[in-house]
Amino acid sequence: MKQGNLQKKRDRRPRVMILASSDLYKDPRVYRQVIALQDTFDLVTVTNLSARHKDFSSRIQHIVIDSQHQTYNSDNIFNSGTAASPRGMRQRIVALKNSRNILLRTLFAVLRTVYRIFMAAKVRFLIRSPERFRKFYFSNKLPLRLKEILQQTPVDVILVNEIDCLPSAVEFGLAGKIIYDAHEFSLGEAEESLTWRLVNKAMIQHICNTYIPKVYKMITVCDGILAEYKRLYPSVSIDLITNASPYYAIRRRRTARPVKIIHHGLADRSRNIEGMIATMGALQDKDRYTLDLMLVFNDTHYVNQLKALAAEVNRNAGFEQIRFVKPVPLKEIVPTISKYDIQIIMTPPVNFNNRFSLPNKFFEAIQARNALAIGPITEMAKIVRQYQLGVVSDSFEARDMASCLNALTTADIEKFRLNAEKTARALNAEANAKELIRIVRETLGNKSLLPVRRSKKK
Repeated sequence: MKQGNLQKKRDRRPRVMILASSDLYKDPRVYRQVIALQDTFDLVTVTNLSARHKDFSSRIQHIVIDSQHQTYNSDNIFNSGTAASPRGMRQRIVALKNSRNILLRTLFAVLRTVYRIFMAAKVRFLIRSPERFRKFYFSNKLPLRLKEILQQTPVDVILVNEIDCLPSAVEFGLAGKIIYDAHEFSLGEAEESLTWRLVNKAMIQHICNTYIPKVYKMITVCDGILAEYKRLYPSVSIDLITNASPYYAIRRRRTARPVKIIHHGLADRSRNIEGMIATMGALQDKDRYTLDLMLVFNDTHYVNQLKALAAEVNRNAGFEQIRFVKPVPLKEIVPTISKYDIQIIMTPPVNFNNRFSLPNKFFEAIQARNALAIGPITEMAKIVRQYQLGVVSDSFEARDMASCLNALTTADIEKFRLNAEKTARALNAEANAKELIRIVRETLGNKSLLPVRRSKKK
């Protein structure tokens, strides 16, 4: 080999693929992976994305998974590819759920029961035979698209996000050069849903048991989830990278009356937003606090229910104590919520992930120098107490959270917000970026692996 070619090989930066089926600009964790790695490695992103982002290096190769290639989620497993039900059929069935006609709602309940029984039987039939399952799974649109991309794109390491992309990365990617970022606990995603327990859980369990032991490294978001994965897959090396936000040099505003409370994020029924609204109605001094809800949502029916509850609280208070404000883009969240004094989170443990929830909004609140008022959520409560960032209620009931807020003085809130300012320098995405770079470098240096797969010449 000529000297020039040797030097070029030495100078080549390792090529890392970030693989996720989510929209790159709507998934903060995947977005932060790109920011963390782009200055150290040559990146290929394989995601759903809208357009190039000014924060991303022009050297990055972006490959788009079109939205038509989305795979199953907790509501629509097996609704794509060759195994699909008639196009749009399930959406029309679900539309019956909110009908005012009792006969149509009864029809929905019957159809849902039939669907559950049929799909549960189908899943169990498929997973009884690994080859049968593999043939079925890889006939769906997302795996077919990923197979095409993975076989045509030479890389040195794949960082694959969440369970839906993992089988394709293992089957068609790089043997042993895979880092799997599970985000949360796939096997406890929606335990409160009967459909999920009957249909999705067996499928996800089969995928986890088949493919997780084949990755080199695994990442997740908090200690509780890490411990559970370690219990199930003791042979896999698992590291912790939280959902911490980038550091913001925010100038903290002083707490004044009324004290401004914010809750931002997804309007999901499992997050007890109605409990936050009820908390405002249970306060002793109703003039002292206001609550703004900055929600993104797909379930208009649920949001309308929340607005009706808020209107009742506002009528009793005699002023607009609760408002619904427009959501802002990802990069504007921290500056926007820094105009508030307290972030409230009351997510009850209806499933495993909620029990160990440590979400983006928690770290965004710290960067915004908000005090925190949270329910007894294991991972959040641990950090709130360790850094003295706010209050933890005894339960997820409105009266207990109202009791916590009633007891707070302005000096208490100021102290918590000052502590958030200190904590923001320790718990941030920049610290996590160093850990992610270390994990990628360790994976690159793993010698007991099959050779890096390269695309075949035609």
